[in-house]
Amino acid sequence: MPVQTDYALYTERGFKGQLVDEELHNVTTKIADVVIPYGTAVVRGAADNGVKIVTANTDEFVGIALRTLSGSPESDGAEQYEVQESTNVLDFGKVYVSCESGCVPGDKVYMRVSSGDGGSVIGALGNTADGDTAVLVPNATWETTATVGATAVVKLR
Repeated sequence: MPVQTDYALYTERGFKGQLVDEELHNVTTKIADVVIPYGTAVVRGAADNGVKIVTANTDEFVGIALRTLSGSPESDGAEQYEVQESTNVLDFGKVYVSCESGCVPGDKVYMRVSSGDGGSVIGALGNTADGDTAVLVPNATWETTATVGATAVVKLR
């Protein structure tokens, strides 16, 4: 019987869309208008309770799509909400996300609305406005240091 004999010195900081801790937070349930990856910024959708990935810099930020273990597992390992699936959205609290531009504690949080120098993943979060291709997320800050593309903590107030 094989036995594991090699262990990493450090584990992952967290997974995209995972709550950081049980500190005061608020999670609402919305319905995905489109496929939404975990840990992605979401904006108000077409329906009353809908959310979607940002499509314009005038879209209203609603929160960040949380990771979930409920629902149907994807055969391809995709970590996302499917269209019309109940979606857990954090609008207050701390969550792990991928920082597309690198960040340090206290940096402002910007949501990618279109491709630009800072990145091309729509809905991704970073710490630069990158011209008009990313917009400021109100009442949000980076809480940890991360290199480009690494996992970091965002705090929504």
